[in-house]
Amino acid sequence: MRLMSKRPISREATPPIPAPPTVPPLSPEGMLIPAALVAPKLKILYLPTTKAACTALKFLLAEAEGSLNTKAIETLTTAAVTRAHTIHNPIVSGLKLFRELEPDEQQHILQADDWWRVGAIRNPYARMYSSWENRVLMRAPSSEIGTYESFEDVLVDDCIDLGATFALFMDKISEEPFLVNQDDHFRSQADALRPGVIGLTHVLQVEKDGELADFAGALGKRANKPLQLKRLNEGLRVHYTDVVSARAAMLIEQWWQSDFADSTYPIQKFPENLDSVVLTSRETKMVRYIREVSTRLGVVATELQTKVSELEQQVHEQWLVARERQGARYGAREIIRRLRR
Repeated sequence: MRLMSKRPISREATPPIPAPPTVPPLSPEGMLIPAALVAPKLKILYLPTTKAACTALKFLLAEAEGSLNTKAIETLTTAAVTRAHTIHNPIVSGLKLFRELEPDEQQHILQADDWWRVGAIRNPYARMYSSWENRVLMRAPSSEIGTYESFEDVLVDDCIDLGATFALFMDKISEEPFLVNQDDHFRSQADALRPGVIGLTHVLQVEKDGELADFAGALGKRANKPLQLKRLNEGLRVHYTDVVSARAAMLIEQWWQSDFADSTYPIQKFPENLDSVVLTSRETKMVRYIREVSTRLGVVATELQTKVSELEQQVHEQWLVARERQGARYGAREIIRRLRR
């Protein structure tokens, strides 16, 4: 009878397969300001406020930090109306998410004297109109607004009356706030900046003459490079005073009570009746076309994301199979080892 060799079988023959990464739970600070971004080289924490020069400031900070990655734009599966809108993806901006940092690092950023903590604010009446124009009138891609069927256009000879349509929108969300309250564009600036909790070193009033330009200059000195503020995502350039009626203003004040709590933005008086601001036939057709494009972008992005999710699921399933096979191989080796004793 031939004796089997007693050479030990190495358990290192098959390298271990790492488990998929897990996402740690958010710290209280991370949950407080989940959208906050960090430029670590420049030691800047930025708390974005939607429709308050958010796109322009992200571009400015990414350029100052040297983290802007425009090559990544071609790889994104999220919907974006223009290339400028892709800056909201951290893969493009290269800025770090505050919520993903270690708790002790978060505490340091919030307290250190050599860090800038930057936020921006805007007249709430203007911000509400701008949010409506972007998210509802133009229907920029949004997963937070489930349907637009509840938001009707007020038409004059088949042309959109901006003031009347905006007023109808304010009435609708006041009665049914769930229609938009998952979208950051309709959350208060206080929710974004957490006044009294987060100690900001810079609070920029975006409509104040020279405010953003002065900040860009100071940021350029800190980064030791010339910077130029870009005007991005400006919309139709309709002034809010032309479309906000007294009733719509009252509803905005109720919706964003916390943004009128201090003297920065006092309550304004608006006329009961406004002169109609009606888009031309060509402008109305353009708005409808933009809506169609935005809808299609959303559909394509959803399809791409579904495919990516399916691929990720396949990779995970293959990992599970590989792990089981590795375990089976180890089990067979162990049986052979025991038989050789």
